[in-house]
Amino acid sequence: MESVYAQSGTVTATVRPNPLKVQISAPSTYPVNKWFPVSADITNQGADPITKIIVTLNADPGIRIKSSRKKIGTLGTHQTTNISWEAKATAVGNFIITAEATGNLLGETISSSDSAMIVATGSLGAFLLRLIFGA
Repeated sequence: MESVYAQSGTVTATVRPNPLKVQISAPSTYPVNKWFPVSADITNQGADPITKIIVTLNADPGIRIKSSRKKIGTLGTHQTTNISWEAKATAVGNFIITAEATGNLLGETISSSDSAMIVATGSLGAFLLRLIFGA
């Protein structure tokens, strides 16, 4: 068993809001075995540049992604960039796709993510969706 000792005094902590924002965009429904677009807006909402930004697209098993990891580099103050990927469902079902960005802000690693759900339909499912919703 270990003991921890502390001196009395004042501890000051600086808490900053995370300026890194990720907003993913993907179709809500798409046919199985067809490539579909996924994109994400990556924004620096802060007053200092964010460097060494890497964005990774992750998905549930059943979703295949082309080139899931992309390097952005640096985002300046209030700057936004858009990253895009191609993905496809290999099975019918509901799948979660998540875009996660990590970067360096004033010597600290920060990250942010956003997710979307994709409903992958088979040929009968796509037909029924068109029939019901007129899509």
